[in-house]
Amino acid sequence: KRKASTPKPTRREPTAEVRRQVWKRDGGRCAWVGPDGKRCESTWQVEYDHVRAAALGGEPTVANGRLLCRPHQMLSAAQTFGRAHMDRYRRRGEREATSPGGSAAAGIASEGQPRDPELFPPGAPS
Repeated sequence: KRKASTPKPTRREPTAEVRRQVWKRDGGRCAWVGPDGKRCESTWQVEYDHVRAAALGGEPTVANGRLLCRPHQMLSAAQTFGRAHMDRYRRRGEREATSPGGSAAAGIASEGQPRDPELFPPGAPS
């Protein structure tokens, strides 16, 4: 007797072609747009990100993809899933670097990077 085949899980990672198209469209720069309407445009640690998170059903497509620098990717994940949840998946150094009073808030390891108020609250050392 043959077992009924189970459907293949949906691919969550974008193909190389999707990544290339997103890279070209976003110009190899962070596509995060802040509340002031300005685009980040950092080229530091840029990575593919799902606009609608894959965990929430977002497809790995060009239309649902964007490039984000590491700080904005972390901010996007914290906004989507909550900081406490995301802290469980970050290495110790990353948690300290993005917490008020951490090294990034003090200006170390964030040279030339955006100081987003949600990552670096007002009053954090500069």
